[in-house]
Amino acid sequence: MFAAFAGNIDFLLFSLIMIPQGLGWAFVGGPMASRLVEHAGSERDMASSLTNEGYYIGGALGTAIAAAMFTFFSGSGGVDISDVTRDAFLDGFVPTAAFVTACCLTVAFISWAVRDKKNDSRSPGPFRGPC
Repeated sequence: MFAAFAGNIDFLLFSLIMIPQGLGWAFVGGPMASRLVEHAGSERDMASSLTNEGYYIGGALGTAIAAAMFTFFSGSGGVDISDVTRDAFLDGFVPTAAFVTACCLTVAFISWAVRDKKNDSRSPGPFRGPC
């Protein structure tokens, strides 16, 4: 929320950056897990456990990559976050948010593009979910 109070970014721009990231996870996370478990056959319990492990590992890696990008673009290596200037914060925040949004869009596209052949006749639209 630090960026919402920075002098160079208004709340609308902040919202336009942050809302798609949350929506990206909302649209991709559940269907991804459902597809993995659906294709596990008799190993559904293991698939569910591996999906949860994937969330934790992916979350840790994603946080580490985003933190590294933020540090690189803001030039704030070794500096406490409370000591980072507003301009430096935005220099790191905006490209990091753009990268994370691009990752969400990429995963959403891959989820749309990779379809099950057995489910193609069930639903006429491009997005084939469990419903």
